[in-house]
Amino acid sequence: RDTTALRRDRPRKMRRLHKTYDDDDMYDDYDDYDDDYDEDEEEAAAAAIMAEYVAENRQPALAAPPAAPAPARPAQQAKPAPKPATSSAADKEAQAELLAKVLQISEMLPNVGNERIKEALRAEGGVVDAAVNRILSLQDSEPAAPSPARPAGKAVVLDLGGFGTSKSTSDRAVSSDEIGKPSSAKNDGAVANAVPLPKASKTSAKPRPSGSSTSLALDAGKAKRGPKDAEAEKAEIARVAAELKALGLADEDQAKPNVNLVVVGHVDAGKSTLMGHLLYKLKFVTQRQMHKFEKEAKEVGKGSFAFAWVLDEHEDERKRGVTVEVGVKYFETANRTVTLLDAPGHRDFIPNMITGAAQGDVAILVVPGDPGEFESSFAHNGQTKEHAVLVRYCGIRRLVVAINKMDVCDWSQARFDEVTGELQQFLTQQGYAEEDLLFVPVSGLVGDNLVERLRPGVADWYKGPSLLETIDSMPPVRRPAHKPLRMVVVDVFKTILLGAHTVSGKIEAGVIREGQQVIIAPGNHPAKVKAIQRHRGKEVESAKIAKAGENVDIGLVGLEDTMINSSSIVCDPNNPMPIVSRFTAEIATFQALAVPLLNGTQVTLHLQSFHVPATITKLISVEQGEGKPAKLKPRFVRRNQTATVEITTSATICVERFDDYRPLSRVLLRQNGVTVAAGRVTDL
Repeated sequence: RDTTALRRDRPRKMRRLHKTYDDDDMYDDYDDYDDDYDEDEEEAAAAAIMAEYVAENRQPALAAPPAAPAPARPAQQAKPAPKPATSSAADKEAQAELLAKVLQISEMLPNVGNERIKEALRAEGGVVDAAVNRILSLQDSEPAAPSPARPAGKAVVLDLGGFGTSKSTSDRAVSSDEIGKPSSAKNDGAVANAVPLPKASKTSAKPRPSGSSTSLALDAGKAKRGPKDAEAEKAEIARVAAELKALGLADEDQAKPNVNLVVVGHVDAGKSTLMGHLLYKLKFVTQRQMHKFEKEAKEVGKGSFAFAWVLDEHEDERKRGVTVEVGVKYFETANRTVTLLDAPGHRDFIPNMITGAAQGDVAILVVPGDPGEFESSFAHNGQTKEHAVLVRYCGIRRLVVAINKMDVCDWSQARFDEVTGELQQFLTQQGYAEEDLLFVPVSGLVGDNLVERLRPGVADWYKGPSLLETIDSMPPVRRPAHKPLRMVVVDVFKTILLGAHTVSGKIEAGVIREGQQVIIAPGNHPAKVKAIQRHRGKEVESAKIAKAGENVDIGLVGLEDTMINSSSIVCDPNNPMPIVSRFTAEIATFQALAVPLLNGTQVTLHLQSFHVPATITKLISVEQGEGKPAKLKPRFVRRNQTATVEITTSATICVERFDDYRPLSRVLLRQNGVTVAAGRVTDL
């Protein structure tokens, strides 16, 4: 049969505008569908962009020589003039590069014409990120004015607050010894020193149904609490406090409260060596073990890493000389039981560092003091700044800055003052209060000023405490023991005493008892607590009950291997943790944000020990500085701005509202290995 008749008889399903398609398939050029895309027009537009760019930017040295004149011909044999010579390889490469950049920006900003994109690229030297920022700046008819209360160059700070910063008992942790007692002056000072939040505009939020809120105030939940709710919560607090008191677990009954100490800093700052030497001096590492580490380190040519091997236990870490996983050790001081978390410093292992920082109550930021190395760690690609910011947005307020390797610079006071001056200026801009910053000069390799104070003649200008004395004076962070159980799982392993499903982690809220029924989120798998173990320095003791703030090991029964992992949450079966894939969050963007956040921006979301791909699906509002209302439905969010956004994750996650459980509501957003924003969940 005639193929033309065959094509005419078949139903018409779609249209292919390019002529070559109809020679090979059975689709007609015309049908009932309306499609605005035309391949010929798009190819012509791309060719015009290339031709215009070459005409405007071609260098004389690269220009092709003029074509030789054609010999004279009779009039009747005259031919059209020859076409211009083809562009050189460099011109073709420039054309392709320009087209790629124009198309890349067009995908991000579909409403901007090609001419405007080209102008921005020329003005910014072909840098895509700078061109996008330029276009958005020109588009924004009302640019955000800088806050008069913020010094020039200061980053926007979103208060994700530690416990004890809110004025209401519903929004802060309540300890067992706090029942019926007036608030102390220390807590009042914490409220006064808290970094203020951007003020929410009255016109920036639409009325919402009862039970949901996007309020940015720390005590937003207080207005919704009725008298019955307050009385019920107070009764629950009293009941839990009485139970802990009867078991001798109340705060006033504990001679040595537990403190979770996370150690962070640049990859070459000497964190593991510093803390390994401290453990050795405290005799939590025996002489025999230390001799073994020294011998093995010398055999592989890493003799100076012997103290680091106290914490770096994996073979891969010792071979590479870099901490990969969060090392956990336990030791005691005169007044504290300390859970030591040694976080990795390399930028490739930032997710592991976030896991460690999320468990910490206080932190030690280790900074190298020797000339050149501090500047390298504090520069753009160094991890000192990023670690300090991440720790702050994980809820840690108390920060000890250990200036390490002071023996290399002969304990110079001028060098110490120079380093501390730069660090203090940066840290206060990130929201740290000056009274929460402590600077201690140390030498991790030599062991000076770790346990004993500096001997006379070493650094007579320093009259402060040693590193151990600083740790011993750390105030314990109180956790809400009266709330439903929430325990973050950080490791799953097998032991003889606790069974095949032994998990370790930190109890963020509530209490856990031996024999208690629990559920494992996000799968909501039921399980039973077989036994509980608590670490007390070198000793491991069994316990019948453990409360919020403690790091414990628990044995679970009734589970399969696939039902629990290192990102699970152990919950109260009567009050399970919410499981969602979309939520509203208030975020603060960082200086590292290269391209403004738009609808559809892809990020990696980090929450405790869990990280998952996510998408910013809606920009709700952005703050424009004090005195101005928030801008609703912005087109983009620039660096150093505070905004309310809607985030959708690729998989369901366990997350809480900030007003309910602060540690389980803090989120970090990363792109291309860089942290670009941090925030808190305000609505589910």
